[in-house]
Amino acid sequence: PPPPPSGFPFCDCNRDPYASPWRVALEDLQVQPDGSSLVSLRLYVDPEVDGSFFPKSGVMKLEFNGRVADPDPSCRQTVKDARIDGRAMSATYENDRQVFKFTNLGVTYQGADTSAMITFRLTSTCSLDTLCFNRGGCTYAPFNTNTRSGLCPVGFFEVA
Repeated sequence: PPPPPSGFPFCDCNRDPYASPWRVALEDLQVQPDGSSLVSLRLYVDPEVDGSFFPKSGVMKLEFNGRVADPDPSCRQTVKDARIDGRAMSATYENDRQVFKFTNLGVTYQGADTSAMITFRLTSTCSLDTLCFNRGGCTYAPFNTNTRSGLCPVGFFEVA
């Protein structure tokens, strides 16, 4: 499904979903006995878009439209223990833009079967659906730069 209408990612970049073949899918979501959640996302190249995309650039940053500056503070700083293909990384929050993001990903394009696994834990105060504004899924944008420009094809994945 298409992402809900919004100005996300709130910057001057190319949001066209066909500007880049990079997509995100929810691979696994496990609620733990303590109420926290383990989230696994797959960052991958969409083969239907890959053939028409040039140049073949990688992903440096992944942004999510998230409830990080809401009057309800339950989702602030909720993303913990983030990793990409096993390498530790941290989540950054931009309260003025309602964004949480992972930067310096360094995922290079290596063909149509390129993918990377992103895992993180959400504290018990905030579910993935709540973090993503209770829309039944998350709106995201993979960037080919660490700046607020470049390619940023906006997508949406459902949270079951």
